[in-house]
Amino acid sequence: MTEIIVITYPTALELWLDGASWENTENYSYQNRELQGLPELFAVPDFNEIAKEISLNMNVTPPVSFMVPSNQSRRNGRNYKKYVRPKHFPADSFIKMDTRLYPGLSRYEVLIASPEYCFLYAAKDYSFCQLVEIGINLCAMYVKDQDSSFGQRQREPILTSKMLTEYITNTNNMKHHKKALMAAKLVQDNSRSPIESKLATVSCLPKYQGGYGLKPPKLNYDIYHSNAGKMLLNRESSNCDLVWPKEKIVVEYDSNLAHGNAEQFAYDKMKYRSLTISDYKVFPIVSKDLLSLDRLDEVFIAVKKQLNGKSERAALKKYRMKREEVYKELFGTKNNVYVPLYN
Repeated sequence: MTEIIVITYPTALELWLDGASWENTENYSYQNRELQGLPELFAVPDFNEIAKEISLNMNVTPPVSFMVPSNQSRRNGRNYKKYVRPKHFPADSFIKMDTRLYPGLSRYEVLIASPEYCFLYAAKDYSFCQLVEIGINLCAMYVKDQDSSFGQRQREPILTSKMLTEYITNTNNMKHHKKALMAAKLVQDNSRSPIESKLATVSCLPKYQGGYGLKPPKLNYDIYHSNAGKMLLNRESSNCDLVWPKEKIVVEYDSNLAHGNAEQFAYDKMKYRSLTISDYKVFPIVSKDLLSLDRLDEVFIAVKKQLNGKSERAALKKYRMKREEVYKELFGTKNNVYVPLYN
């Protein structure tokens, strides 16, 4: 019987989101993946040395999480934790890993839990707000990279919101299904940065969940300018961070790092004028607007009023305490896109 290594949640989630040095994720996208099932019974190796190699070469936090077929082989080790194969889960929940890059793993069949499988299991450990953010990051066009000057690099999306929702819909016999499905329906594709993911999350969370209750925006959406706008900017379209196309509303995040120089500042001003001429209402958010909940409230109260003609300031005041909680989760700590949790 072939020995099988099954890397499961939460290690698999860390690989999908933070495994910047894992070669397989660089070329992986939802367009070229093949999902497969997991045998009822399978032989498992001695995980201790394997866990060390995976942790070191794939840039994940020990202990590494593995799935085993039964309670008889559930004993944990110093570098790894074992989780027993669930009785019920969608058959196609794993992805076969190319082990040619890792000689120490080449004799095994290595499977890794899919991004959407990880999302479902994250529902038991994370708040609703954090779960939506995780979903947006799984469908994003970037991955964290400490060696980059921006702390991230671009990559092809590993999942789409449609695929995520379809998968979670088929898990109604599993725990945390309801929470995961509600969160999946708020996930949007194509975020290009952690801050975009956070702004998208807080914008669409229901008010009782600490958000602003807006319908989910389109992320990195191409807006085609009017003739006057084209002449002003000398280009046909602009890619914008958060967009509500039907209502012609744009929220743009101008970070100090990416938009701090004079040339970029001038271009941003021209871009906003071009969008305005093209009948779009633009709401810029700068770094200092993220320093307090009051600043963020003012921006999104203005956006909400533009969307439906009402500021709903009183309604938002009712959920102020919950919004403070969400604000701390999303913006209150540094680099908190994903923090591994272990049982």
